[in-house]
Amino acid sequence: SFAAKRCRMADDPVALPSPALVAPLASILALAAGLHTRCGACSCVMLLTRDDLRTIWELIRFKRVAHWAAWDYGLEVNGNDFARKGDSSSYPAAFSERFGGNESVECTLRILSKGTQNAISFGIATPDFPINMSSGFGRTRNSWGVQMYQVKDPSNLPTASTFEGCDSSGYTTVLTLPPFVDNLLISLRYDVAARELRFRLLYPSQDGTPDTQTCTLPVGKAPTEYVVGVTVASFAKLQFV
Repeated sequence: SFAAKRCRMADDPVALPSPALVAPLASILALAAGLHTRCGACSCVMLLTRDDLRTIWELIRFKRVAHWAAWDYGLEVNGNDFARKGDSSSYPAAFSERFGGNESVECTLRILSKGTQNAISFGIATPDFPINMSSGFGRTRNSWGVQMYQVKDPSNLPTASTFEGCDSSGYTTVLTLPPFVDNLLISLRYDVAARELRFRLLYPSQDGTPDTQTCTLPVGKAPTEYVVGVTVASFAKLQFV
């Protein structure tokens, strides 16, 4: 939502237009001067700033995942919450609706519990991504994502998560970051124009100051159609927010 502006004659802040009302302005957002809204208190004209225009443009340009269209039988789904059942197959996946190759998208995942073994992965892929028995997002052909593999033996705990992209030639690790933890927030933003998949990881902190890690993953040949998806580790609980 937009930060409210305050009119000199009004006691309460004046809200800027909703994203639905400003959507037709997308083609003229470059014309910063002249875009305005009227104050409800005195009908004065308030110009929109460049920051307002940037916020409007981001809301228009990036779609959010509206619903989860398919998932493996081994996942228990309750609204936006996912958990892996004990009798599931390898790398059980859940997918969003399909997006066109010219559509940018964003989505945020919360790891309520990272589980005990196997991989959590989160990213984008072409619609033919396997609903199970894959290698996860970022390691399966025509997918890009972040993944952390866990082992059952406590003496060999995971030490890092990896950001990877996989096309027809195989996968490459782009960046290694701290391992996933419970209550970690992972934001994904796929920018079609820039051909980039951007991740922002917000790690909880003991001293009240979260640790933020970011990564940009290049998408060399943009898919003509794609889905956002996740694979779930054993006994893990995830939530889309």
